[in-house]
Amino acid sequence: MFSVLLVSMLAVEPNFSSSLEHPFLSRQTLSLAKTTVDWDAWKADQSRMAWWLEHGWQILDGTKAGTPLLAGADANLIETNGFNPLDLNVRPSAEQHQYWSVSGDRTLHLISLTRCEVLYQRHLVNQAASKLDHRR
Repeated sequence: MFSVLLVSMLAVEPNFSSSLEHPFLSRQTLSLAKTTVDWDAWKADQSRMAWWLEHGWQILDGTKAGTPLLAGADANLIETNGFNPLDLNVRPSAEQHQYWSVSGDRTLHLISLTRCEVLYQRHLVNQAASKLDHRR
């Protein structure tokens, strides 16, 4: 709901000016991606997947007792620079963060798609704001 409200607010295209004679920011069109919490839609969107591969998961030191063991993953696999959680056939849940133990001493954490969507939309807003700042 928050991301939809944010997108609605940003779609208004405000016109800012420091004075009526000298506007410092003209009307800009801010185009944001449609919001989605569907994993197949995320996988089909190159921009979202590039963001997700960088921000949608984490490897944490340690693991809590009772955390399910991730089959097919070992500590050596996640230490490599080219590690990609998609190689393990895991997929994020729409609503729940997910955690798996890797060799009993590390944890793979996938952020929920709902949270990823909020963070991705924030990323787009920050990118647009940065472009506007550079135009001044």
